[in-house]
Order: sequence, then C-alpha cells, then structure tokens
Amino acid sequence: MNIASEKKRAGNRKKNTQPGLKKQTPKEQIEKLIKECNLAPPSALPISRSWDEIKEAIQRHQVTIVVGETGSGKTTQIPKICLAAGLG
Repeated sequence: MNIASEKKRAGNRKKNTQPGLKKQTPKEQIEKLIKECNLAPPSALPISRSWDEIKEAIQRHQVTIVVGETGSGKTTQIPKICLAAGLG
C-alpha cells in the first residue's frame, strides 16, 4: 500500500464522536479548565487580594503592567489570571 492510498483510507474513516455530547463554547471550556486545574490563587500570596482587579484590567486593556514585591506571586499567578480572563 502506498502513502496516497493510506491517506485516502484515513480520510474516509468517520471521526469517533459520541452522540448526545454538547459542544462547549470557549468560555465554558475555560470555566471547566479553571475548576479542573484549580486556578484559584493561594490565599497566602499577596497577589490573591488583587486577583479580580488584575483579571478585569487584563480583560479591558491590551497592555497591563503588574508591579509587586518579590515573592508576591506575579510569575506564577499571572498566567492563571490570564486563563481565567479568557485568554490563553
């Protein structure tokens, strides 16, 4: 069997779909990811007090600058906030 006929056979196969499953919107997918991955900030980090404020700023503005003390959680939490804001 050559490569062309193998590709044709692969293209003719039906995708494995499960009936009755609703396709999720991107927002629903993100909300599910947040729940599954526990994206909530640890309360011990200072950034957790500003989580919602930073999330809103990221959603509203193309550029957001976050300034904080060393160890405040910027590096580890900003990516999570971006995911929670619908970016990623």
